[in-house]
Amino acid sequence: MNKCSTVLSAVSALLVTTTAATAAVFVNPTLALFPPATPAVLGPVVTSLSSSVVDDAGNFAATLTTSVHSGGSNPLGGLTFVYTLSNDILPLTNADDIYAFGVIWDSSYVPAAIDVDTAPGAGVTPFSFALTANGIVFSFNFASLPVGLTSVGVAIGTAAPSWTIGDAGIINGTTEDALGLVPVPEPSTYVLLAGIGLVGFAAWRRCR
Repeated sequence: MNKCSTVLSAVSALLVTTTAATAAVFVNPTLALFPPATPAVLGPVVTSLSSSVVDDAGNFAATLTTSVHSGGSNPLGGLTFVYTLSNDILPLTNADDIYAFGVIWDSSYVPAAIDVDTAPGAGVTPFSFALTANGIVFSFNFASLPVGLTSVGVAIGTAAPSWTIGDAGIINGTTEDALGLVPVPEPSTYVLLAGIGLVGFAAWRRCR
């Protein structure tokens, strides 16, 4: 457990005040019930990542899988990130249900809006989700995700043209860290941000 624990647990607690979702596209920040949306039409897979973890306290073992897609029905025109969580039977013999997971998006990408849908296929659907005001922590709550079951794929459409590896957390009373793929701006935006940082550093040096 580390930085994911405090942040994701706080967001999870806030979800008791969720409001009903009326559309698939949400403005940042968002705190809402998971939308009863038609499954997204996914475009070609750009890349994917699976991250398997065993809780340090021995409460659960889980695998978070992310696939990144281009095109499809995403109305925002960028990449779509599909997150799927499985509550694994092995290697534990006395595991518990899982109640939430979250992904910490790269701080260089703060979305003005997101498109939230399910991916095609069956699975346990979260009842609510949240994107924090700073656009960094995206979390999902389940009534429960029992051992041996997998969540439905949660499809998050973005305007982002690129991706990177970010931190994630899986919650069951305790939080265990995992990895997930997250949106980032164009490489040129990174160059601009780096330039701004160097200017700021130079100004700080002059003030000393």
